[in-house]
Amino acid sequence: MNFVRKYGLSDYKKAMDVSTHYIKYKIDHLKKEFNIQKDEERVKFAKEASKIIKQLTSPVEIDFYTKYLSNQIDINVESIKREVYGKNYNKPYNNKNQKKIEEKVIEKVEVRQDGKQLVEETLIKIMLEDKKIREIALLKVEESDFLLKESKEILNYMIKNQELDKITIDKLKSLNISEEYLKELNSISLNSINLENTKRNRRNNNKYQKKLIRRAN
Repeated sequence: MNFVRKYGLSDYKKAMDVSTHYIKYKIDHLKKEFNIQKDEERVKFAKEASKIIKQLTSPVEIDFYTKYLSNQIDINVESIKREVYGKNYNKPYNNKNQKKIEEKVIEKVEVRQDGKQLVEETLIKIMLEDKKIREIALLKVEESDFLLKESKEILNYMIKNQELDKITIDKLKSLNISEEYLKELNSISLNSINLENTKRNRRNNNKYQKKLIRRAN
């Protein structure tokens, strides 16, 4: 249930132009695996989707996506939040605080441009972690494909330092990159992304290219 594993790098690049937040994408994709017309399936979907929301650290984003999930399955927000927070769940103190949260949700969604930033940062993280995938991506993406100046800065760094293997966050600290961007980059988990599938596609492409060369000779 992720861009790279299912669609490859070329479609991952296209995803930068899709105005859907990555978490919303994962919830929508997960929904296809359940028949939410059945109560039992709807409950299972709610529990699995809550695990996705639980990955978020921002209370503002959690508030937004619990409401989004609630609208999808007709289960009240309070129940979903209890599933997300577990024993740590506490209701908002009053309606005034709740209103402030809702205002922050709107502001946060606008700033993140519906998930383009997260998709972009995840691609950068993948390229930093894996040299072979980085080599493929550098042939397919350009500076104009990125929204953030930090991403563009890192892309240019990769181009100039293609001999490097894994590029750590510490190596990027010498660049003109905000601390907030580095923290977000560091917090992105790639555990659910099957990078080996992308490498396998690259090897198959190389074999095909070699066959073409032999035929030409």
